[in-house]
Amino acid sequence: MWNYTSDVKGIDAAKADFDALNPSNVRIDPRNGTIIGDLPDGTTVNLHTGTSTGEPTLGIHDPGTGIDVKIRF
Repeated sequence: MWNYTSDVKGIDAAKADFDALNPSNVRIDPRNGTIIGDLPDGTTVNLHTGTSTGEPTLGIHDPGTGIDVKIRF
């Protein structure tokens, strides 16, 4: 897993980065409010508005490689 911390903070910055990926099939997980979307190559992106650390987190999962990237805002 790759972890990064964005220089720009807050939910608005995280949402802007999520939207910039232009995901399709955007949905909200009713259990925790996570916003989930799919990219054309099969990669899944998700936006956690609040995590255990209190920071919004953009997660990217590539099922082809198994690589997970988390960017905390």
